[in-house]
Amino acid sequence: MEVYENIISRLHQRYFSNNSHIITEALQNTGLFQSEARHLLESHVKHINILLSHKKTGEDGIKLLLALVPQCPLVVLTKQGERWLRFCAQVINSGYCARAKIDACQSMIIILKGLPNLPELQRTVLSKPAAPLVTDLAAADSLWNCAALECLYEYLKVSPGQCLPHKTVLEEHILGYLDNPLTRVGQSDAVSRAGKVFAALPLPGMGGSGAQGRAEARGRQLTQLLAVAHSLMDYLFDGIVERESYRHTREYTIHLAPLESLGEISTDPLQTRLAAVTRLVNSLKFIAEMITADVNESVTIAPHDLLGVIFRLLQADIRTLSKYLSQEHKMLTFLMPSLHQHCLLLLRDVLLSIGESVDMYFGVIANLLLSTIKTTTIDNQPEWCTSGQQTRIIAYSVMSTVVEVSCGRHQPNPYLVTLILDDVIPKAQRVTLQNKQTKGLASLSLSKKKSKKKGYSVTVADCGSNTNPLPYLECFSRVARVALSLIEALFTYATHSMTQKIQQLLQTSVMSVAAAVTGVTTIPITYKDGKTRAQLYKTLGSIATHPHPGCPPSYTMIVHLLQKGHQDSDTLVASTCQAALGSVSFIMANPKICSLMHTMKGPSHHNTGEEDEEENLIQEDENIISPEEKKGKDRVSEDQTEEEEDKVEEEIEDIDKDDMVEEEDAAENGEEIEKILEEEKEDTDKEDMVEETEAAEDMAGSINKTHDGDEGSQDSAPTDERTIAQHLPSRKKPKLSHNEEPVIGPTLDEMLADFVDCGPDD
Repeated sequence: MEVYENIISRLHQRYFSNNSHIITEALQNTGLFQSEARHLLESHVKHINILLSHKKTGEDGIKLLLALVPQCPLVVLTKQGERWLRFCAQVINSGYCARAKIDACQSMIIILKGLPNLPELQRTVLSKPAAPLVTDLAAADSLWNCAALECLYEYLKVSPGQCLPHKTVLEEHILGYLDNPLTRVGQSDAVSRAGKVFAALPLPGMGGSGAQGRAEARGRQLTQLLAVAHSLMDYLFDGIVERESYRHTREYTIHLAPLESLGEISTDPLQTRLAAVTRLVNSLKFIAEMITADVNESVTIAPHDLLGVIFRLLQADIRTLSKYLSQEHKMLTFLMPSLHQHCLLLLRDVLLSIGESVDMYFGVIANLLLSTIKTTTIDNQPEWCTSGQQTRIIAYSVMSTVVEVSCGRHQPNPYLVTLILDDVIPKAQRVTLQNKQTKGLASLSLSKKKSKKKGYSVTVADCGSNTNPLPYLECFSRVARVALSLIEALFTYATHSMTQKIQQLLQTSVMSVAAAVTGVTTIPITYKDGKTRAQLYKTLGSIATHPHPGCPPSYTMIVHLLQKGHQDSDTLVASTCQAALGSVSFIMANPKICSLMHTMKGPSHHNTGEEDEEENLIQEDENIISPEEKKGKDRVSEDQTEEEEDKVEEEIEDIDKDDMVEEEDAAENGEEIEKILEEEKEDTDKEDMVEETEAAEDMAGSINKTHDGDEGSQDSAPTDERTIAQHLPSRKKPKLSHNEEPVIGPTLDEMLADFVDCGPDD
């Protein structure tokens, strides 16, 4: 705390204001106000209040307040929050500099965001009128309007009821941002923040039945912006034959300044066209904020009305517009790529908002995106020309969103695949920046005179510069990176809908590009950037993780390329290859995982298995059987069971007869066996016990074989294996019926015990 007090004692110094951001970051990193003693914090709060109470030191107090508020305890914020909001409003309303007003707005934003956790302070804020503060924030100038609009948006979220009486004044100031100068495509500016404020404006018709009433009121507000956009396109497309007309209403009740003043249309018509284009682009930004702002949970509007503005603007083909020769139409053709880019960004926001409902509009969207990409390619253009690359980048990104949102239900266009591969395949390595210039005597050339006089003329060779453009490698690298991300989306979400030819073409192209980039001394110019190479290996891994059933990938080749890519010097590329190797190795170790993935993709995917279809047909047949058919089947089953019982009884009788025959044969064979055993016992009386045990094992084996071969010979005496095999006839084992249990013979231990207990005469 001593260091910070030493710093704030020099607030009047100029270097403090220049280094205020690093001081604020140091406070957040150390958590100074959260770990200090309570009395030190209270003294610091008193010091800030003293600085804020005087006009001369108000700027210094705002600087210290901005550093304190993010770490201020709830007890102190509840007690001092109302006073600090009042001081911030005074700074905004008075003639302080723009830097002090920005700090005051940022302090208010932090306090307003924490109001849900401070119910007492929230009740106090809601009881205060919002008249001077919100109007001052809406009328902020360009030096601090971004912070002011963000603060106004948070205030409208907290207390919309207090701002409802000032709705007309706020709307007038906010709609003035429609004529603000344009910025780069995709850049967040004051117009985007003004669109968020317009989406949060309180409306008188937001009662109704809860959320449904609010959604319908926001839908009416959005319809006004769509009418403005259509009326502006009517003005710009005047005299142009459009492929399809849209009957959306052109009437709106919001108050806008006229595009042209008196006398300007005759002197400079291009100025009005530029103003119309600017207002059209800003209205597209307002529409995008209306459907993406977190303050609106839902907006009730027909999807066709919302997509109509996008379809109408994208169908204006540049090649068709170039046939019109008027000055206004030529200017519109010149500005049309910028309009297409802003329109594509709006289309991406609409797709993310609509969700799976885009399925019914996928055909129109795909055709318009393909035609937009076609217009970016120029015939016979130089090799490193960057025309249309920004439009292609945004179009590829939107196409990836379409594939992801629709879950790849539709087959991709083959011509689109060829355009993507043209951007992915690296260009030639050599780039000629200048022609070779000859100097000295080599630049001199002799030519014979055409006149009648004899002699030669000496001329110097012209050293002209190369007409090819300078290659901006970043642009081509970005195009390749976005195209690879689109291929990854196709492999991830549209594997089931792609034809085998397209699947094989994409696989071979990506693997050939990876082979050309991996493990080479000179990396292609398009893939110099590590982000592009990382996206290449990520796409390569998606081929293995989402295989096509009719075109299985080469896992060994993919693993080989990923292992080489893992040795890349770029850490991002190495980490991407490591993650891909983990997924591919898991799939190779578990081959059934691919079939499991195909079954888990859901009902939208095609089922290639025939067994599932047969099971479904069997289940359907069982469900369709009528009760009469069931009775007939029951009778047939009863007859079959009776016939089976008769067959079993006949088999049992045959088995009994066979047993009687076997018993008679066994009795005859038993007498012969006894004679043979008596002759053998006279020769083996003097043998050791070891030979007796071996003889017992042989006899046990012979008994087991006789038992298995003849079921009726269980009572016969044990004999030698060879003699039994010679004398006993061979019989086949009878088949057992279902009701008959198999006969279990004695174990080896039981037979040995019987052999030991018997006498020598036995």
